[in-house]
Amino acid sequence: PVRRALLDGAGIQNQVFAKTPGRPNLIARLLGDRTDPVIASRPPERDPIRPTSLATTDIQR
Repeated sequence: PVRRALLDGAGIQNQVFAKTPGRPNLIARLLGDRTDPVIASRPPERDPIRPTSLATTDIQR
């Protein structure tokens, strides 16, 4: 009840549609491949000498 009041007070809508007793939540059931998620991966290395945008390349010509 307290959590529900906090969510409602923050304007967050929350509704549980189905919950099986003794079964872990969906995130706990997803199998991973032990690699970093895309959002946590580092961007590709860039060469600071070579421009990466076409606009910069056109200006240098």
